[in-house]
Amino acid sequence: MVQASEYPPPSHDGVFECPVLPARDVVMFPHMLIPLFVGRDRSLLAVEAAEEEDYSLVVVAQRDMEITNPLPNDLHSVGTEITVGRTAGCGRR
Repeated sequence: MVQASEYPPPSHDGVFECPVLPARDVVMFPHMLIPLFVGRDRSLLAVEAAEEEDYSLVVVAQRDMEITNPLPNDLHSVGTEITVGRTAGCGRR
């Protein structure tokens, strides 16, 4: 697990920022090791940002799988912090 000290400095209220990855068809739990298929450009950017900076991602399940560009209200309020182990064929088209 990535320690908070490895992230950019937290704000005055102790919150730090990291990329969010909306998930359409999977709910992640701690210590799961599964492949994630990422296709949306914004999701690819989140994975690339996490990988480049050696940060974690927060995966949050979408409320409605049909929404192609989810906004914060389209996501569940609880997610799971994950670490990107490796990518295969990752990159914007």
